[in-house]
Amino acid sequence: MKRVAIVPVKRLSNAKMRLSKVLRPNERRAITEMMLKDVLQAIRSSELLDDIIVVGSDMPVRRLAKEYRAKFLREPSAGLSISIEYATERSRKNGATSVLVILADLPLANENDVEQMMRLGLDAAVVISPSRTEGTNALLRTPPDAIRIEYGYESFVNHLKAIQERDIPFKVLWTPSLSFDVDTPGDLWQLLGRPVETHTTRFLKSIDALKRLTQYWTKVKQVP
Repeated sequence: MKRVAIVPVKRLSNAKMRLSKVLRPNERRAITEMMLKDVLQAIRSSELLDDIIVVGSDMPVRRLAKEYRAKFLREPSAGLSISIEYATERSRKNGATSVLVILADLPLANENDVEQMMRLGLDAAVVISPSRTEGTNALLRTPPDAIRIEYGYESFVNHLKAIQERDIPFKVLWTPSLSFDVDTPGDLWQLLGRPVETHTTRFLKSIDALKRLTQYWTKVKQVP
């Protein structure tokens, strides 16, 4: 049995554009790297995975992959689903029996989340963990081609439909940490309001993000 984790990372030049109201371009790239570090640390802390593949296109991402003893695979396309399936097929040809996809913008992901996914997968062909907005933040498939993935709008619902069409056993895992991804200023506000210490929160504190967010909410006259 060979269990592989795949972490897809979008191009840093296009990273987290919805945070441009509060973060400068270099800071958006930096927070993307910090969230990737949090995710890789969560995976590496678990003993239930045999290998990690980071799929991306930027040298800083390659360096982080090396830092966490993960393999780096250059993405074949700007499309998330295509890149993931490319890495999945490469993993399958190299002997992977299970593939866990975890997105790279989950700053609260932790070892327990990873191990829960893997243990649930012992008697389910698919384990799926949704985001707060009906996306898919983590997806475990055994075998790796148990279902075809379809990331994008309402991917959680689309994946459930694919599971039902094939009539295969599945489980759903929801945790506050694994469901929390970062896309908007409101997400940053919520993250800083949590009693956690991660690479991402330390970076946000280092640039006084809370002050910026307060100024932003005041300017737009909204409550986060």
